[in-house]
Amino acid sequence: MRIAVCSDGNGKLIRGDYSLDQEWVVLDSDRWNVKRVEHCDGDYLVGLGVNVVLSRGVVDERPFIVNDIEPVEFRRINSVDEALGFYRNRIDGFSVFGEFQEDYEGWFERNDVVYRTELFVLKSVLPDGGDLEVGAGSGRFGIPLGVRCGVEPSFEMGKLAIRRGMHIKFGFAEDLPFENKSVGSVLMAVAICFIKEPDRALKEAHRVLEEHGRIVVAIVDKDSRIGQMYLSKKEASVFYRMAKFFSAQEVIRLFDVVGFKVRSVRQTLFGFSLSDISDVQGFKEGYGEGGFVVVVGEKI
Repeated sequence: MRIAVCSDGNGKLIRGDYSLDQEWVVLDSDRWNVKRVEHCDGDYLVGLGVNVVLSRGVVDERPFIVNDIEPVEFRRINSVDEALGFYRNRIDGFSVFGEFQEDYEGWFERNDVVYRTELFVLKSVLPDGGDLEVGAGSGRFGIPLGVRCGVEPSFEMGKLAIRRGMHIKFGFAEDLPFENKSVGSVLMAVAICFIKEPDRALKEAHRVLEEHGRIVVAIVDKDSRIGQMYLSKKEASVFYRMAKFFSAQEVIRLFDVVGFKVRSVRQTLFGFSLSDISDVQGFKEGYGEGGFVVVVGEKI
């Protein structure tokens, strides 16, 4: 070992120029982790993480990324090169959320009635909160719903969710940092449209869910009138130009392929545009009318 790179209690790296060193170790005293780093590129380090539990010795080893906040560990990736490629490919698409965070937050303030309508239907399918939100963002959905933990790829958005009181693990929907069959429910609230491999993300949700666990996927239905409005403005939006909008039927087909049994479908946001919605709306079963659709599935 030529150098030790330490982090503070919040996981923030103590900065330095390590480009001339051939081997790094990241010591995170909070978690008793030792990290054997094999690559240094700008603001992040990548290598294999070796979890050490005091005198019990090595208990686990996985590829990881450290990017200023805390390690992002990969569960289903086997090499450093694969981890680095995976990270670079995905993080590019999420940088916009950090760069335009005020615009993102402003949408919820400007469209408060729409936002509360969406929360109303989500609460109807998650009355007791939930275990995990994938693509938690700044916590706008998970926190009021009472979801206990979130996974978020954007460090800026995740930090805001943490400040608001949500427990966040930095990571990606396609490689969730959870063990098999370890959570009872998974929420994806207007997140699947930003995931580069939605089928892989749903397979990961299936993997981490307990038997008969519940998945809740909320979308702006591209076949609805409001969905068509979003599509017409897609290229003009810094957020939606990189989104892939889904129809309710497409989500239902993905559920079937992955192994989820659809238990209910609910819709709300009835109108031609968001400006038509002046009061919090109720919801109906099914899809085809409302712009906001919630599909609930069970792991089978």
